[in-house]
Amino acid sequence: MSKVTHIPGPALQRQLPTARTLGDSLVSDDAMFQRAPPAMRSALVDAALSEGRACAESISLDLGTDPWAIAPQLGVAVVESDEDAGFGTVVVFAAYTERPPTITLYRGAIERANKQLTASRERNMRNVEDCRPVFLAHELYHHLARNAPSPPFSRAYRVTLLQLGGWRWTSRIASLEEIAAGAFAQALLGLEFYPRLIELICLQQDGGEQ
Repeated sequence: MSKVTHIPGPALQRQLPTARTLGDSLVSDDAMFQRAPPAMRSALVDAALSEGRACAESISLDLGTDPWAIAPQLGVAVVESDEDAGFGTVVVFAAYTERPPTITLYRGAIERANKQLTASRERNMRNVEDCRPVFLAHELYHHLARNAPSPPFSRAYRVTLLQLGGWRWTSRIASLEEIAAGAFAQALLGLEFYPRLIELICLQQDGGEQ
């Protein structure tokens, strides 16, 4: 599930945003991330990006780089749905559920994204005619993160919400896992762009606003 965050159109046209810039856009709306120590925030984003890339390298050595072939090897079912799972400013292209491990690709949202990417003037994105492998790879990372022998950094790092004496109430930062998932998909598929850019292109062409 991805929340579309607006980045001005001219900025996209001048130069494709980097993975770091788009990672920052993901955490900017995450209230939990704002509870992280300010001095650590840049390092947290960089660590999540590195984690996703390292995971992609490991998986590619063991299972290849085709997400359609990787999914069954991991015991993950892949289904397509005609439902519209989006709401408000949230556009849902795909979703992962754990029991049983299933990735649902939402056909309507992905088809719209495909058309908008085809119409896009972004030179480095023209080689992507079908976004389904991108969203599938993204969700495969969520499966890997949830089933790792020990939780990866993006799921293990927590911020303190409340502390009373020796008792602490903590929470994970969901956007860090989203950042890692995007980096995983980019590295696994050898994309020239960070996948979150697909959402921003769709938003720009729709004339949408946050």
